[in-house]
Amino acid sequence: MSEFEESALLDDHEIRGLTDRPLPSEYLNEGMAGLPVSRRMSREMALRAAYVIEMRDCSIEEVMRDPLVTDAQPVSEFSKRLIAHTVTYREQLDEVIRNKIERWEFHRVAVIDRLVLRMAVAEMLYFDDVPPKVSMNEAIEIGKKYSTENSGRFINGVLDSIYGDMGRHEKTPQTGVTKTLN
Repeated sequence: MSEFEESALLDDHEIRGLTDRPLPSEYLNEGMAGLPVSRRMSREMALRAAYVIEMRDCSIEEVMRDPLVTDAQPVSEFSKRLIAHTVTYREQLDEVIRNKIERWEFHRVAVIDRLVLRMAVAEMLYFDDVPPKVSMNEAIEIGKKYSTENSGRFINGVLDSIYGDMGRHEKTPQTGVTKTLN
């Protein structure tokens, strides 16, 4: 656990005592009165939400009120945004991923791997405030933590291929999905 994740349990005055530098904005949850929440924690909450939506086919609002999903923590704006994009653009995200999975049927990809890939591709395509390499690294680590021992390599290969295509094409303003991403 990083220093910033551990500091999520401390109040604002205790946090300021840990370092002379202010916390980077990516570690702060804008809507929680200054309480630090790492983006990793927000991504993990979004993964739990995506899993419940995938299994129960319920609404985003319903799942974000579930204490098992939120781990009894307030929901960060980043989590809300990530799950909203992942659910809203699910078909487009799945198509981008399908085009990069060789010798695999999409429905046979492990559920957690599929969800982690969707979230990472959503970040890469729609979140200008997150560098694609950060999204990729976070997805690899989350995949290794929550899925199989081979998930990190699999996720890395798929995302690296998608990232390679992103550098050669422009995003469309309507969806953020590149026109010729294959």
